[in-house]
Amino acid sequence: MSNLTTQNYDGQLIQIVEQSNIEPTKGAQMMQLFVPYFKRMDEVERKISILPAENPSKEDCEMAKAIRKALRDNRLEAERIKKQGKEAIIIEGRLFDNLYNIIDNSSKPLEKRCEAIEKWHEIEEAKRVEAVYLERKNLCDELGADTVFVNIRQMSDDQFTAYIDQIKAAQAAKAEADRIEADRLAAEERKLDDRMKSRLKTLAAMDIDGGLMNIREMPDEQFDTFVKSEQTKIAARAAAAKAAEEARIEAAKIADEQRIAREAAEKEAEKARAEAAEAKQAAEKLAEDARAATAAAAEAERLKAESDRAALLAPDRDKLAFLITQIAGINIPQLETPEAEKITRNVKTLLGKVRTYIEQEADKL
Repeated sequence: MSNLTTQNYDGQLIQIVEQSNIEPTKGAQMMQLFVPYFKRMDEVERKISILPAENPSKEDCEMAKAIRKALRDNRLEAERIKKQGKEAIIIEGRLFDNLYNIIDNSSKPLEKRCEAIEKWHEIEEAKRVEAVYLERKNLCDELGADTVFVNIRQMSDDQFTAYIDQIKAAQAAKAEADRIEADRLAAEERKLDDRMKSRLKTLAAMDIDGGLMNIREMPDEQFDTFVKSEQTKIAARAAAAKAAEEARIEAAKIADEQRIAREAAEKEAEKARAEAAEAKQAAEKLAEDARAATAAAAEAERLKAESDRAALLAPDRDKLAFLITQIAGINIPQLETPEAEKITRNVKTLLGKVRTYIEQEADKL
């Protein structure tokens, strides 16, 4: 730390006071309050300069402690002076404020009264302008006119009147255009209604269902295409109905033919059954005749001598063989129905049994 002298401190204090822009006499008085504390610091600094900074003795440490306390006491006393000075200044400032406030509170109402008289015409004009603006604003709101981007407050009466006339003219033109458009739309609607009625008559005459189609709004070309398509469908349905009717008639014809064929087959079967019965009766008769012939032959043979027996048996065997041939040659008709076929099968079985019987009995002769 450099060695500071009282003269150096005085120079710094004078410089600080001058830079503060405070009144010189007042600044000098305030500076004199702190000069004694600067002088004490100058004295203490000389004592510090003789103390070693490194490896101090015990006495040096005690001296440093005493010097430090003296510096602290000097600093705290200077701080007390600072606080006292600031408190005095604050009290003076409060006094200044209170004195000014009396003047301020008394003067401002008087100033306002004078200002109201001074600006009476200006205020009245402002009121009139505001009333005119509100009147204009209400009129614009009623007409739906724009007041955001149009400065109706600054317009002259002629300008505002022209602006309103322009708005009214535009609205009248729009109303007329809307009326014309409404008339056009109404005429278009009537035209569409008439066209729809005509199209409904056309569809009804052709028995076409157009309930799911928007025939009122449909273009003519699309409607013609729709009608042609529906006519094609109707023709297709008629052709299908005709084909179905023809098929039904043909099926009925075939059914009649099958019925006639079935009845003829039944007649043939009945005839076959009758012939089979006759054949059965003939076979039975033949069998009976055979038995009678056999009995007669046996009786004749019994009456004849035993020596003629072998000669007599030969012709009988031939006859029986011929009989078997006759039975085998019986013509069994070829039948169509299962029932008739069953009968012929039974006849064949019976004839086979007859042949077997004749063969067996002939072998016994």
